[in-house]
Amino acid sequence: DLGGASTQVTFTYTQTSSDEPVPPEFTTNITLFETIYHPYAHSYLCWGKNEALKRHRARLLNAAININRSNFVFSSRVLIRDPCY
Repeated sequence: DLGGASTQVTFTYTQTSSDEPVPPEFTTNITLFETIYHPYAHSYLCWGKNEALKRHRARLLNAAININRSNFVFSSRVLIRDPCY
C-alpha cells in the first residue's frame, strides 16, 4: 500500500533453512480454514507518495541553486521546471 507518508508491504512467505530469519516483530501466524499462513508486514515511514514528492522537489531546488549559485537571489521567485510534469 502506497500511502501519503508511508508505504506498507505485506505478503505471505515460506521460510527455508537457507533463508535469513524474519524478525519476529514483522510476522505472525494466522490460521484460516485449517491452513496456517505466515504473513510478513512492515511499514516504511517517510517512503510514501507525498514524502517522495517533497524529496524530489528539494533535489530540483538544490540542483537549480548549485547550477546558478552566483546569479541566485534568495529573495526572488524562481521557476524550476519539473521533468515529471
